[in-house]
Amino acid sequence: MEFNVQWNNEIIKPFFNKDLHIPTIPNISNQMKREGPKLILENLDETYFGAIYSIGTRET
Repeated sequence: MEFNVQWNNEIIKPFFNKDLHIPTIPNISNQMKREGPKLILENLDETYFGAIYSIGTRET
C-alpha cells in the first residue's frame, strides 16, 4: 500500500513502522533497550491514519 502526503505544497512519501531516529541514535537506544519514535499506520472504522509512537507509547 502506498500513500502520498502533501504538506506545504510538497509531496512526501511516508514510511511506516521504521525507527525515525538518525542512524547513530538507534545504537544508543539499543544499548538502553528503548524503542525510538515510529510512525505507525492504524485503521479505525475503515479509515487509515498515522500515529506517532515514542518509547512504545502513542503520542498522537
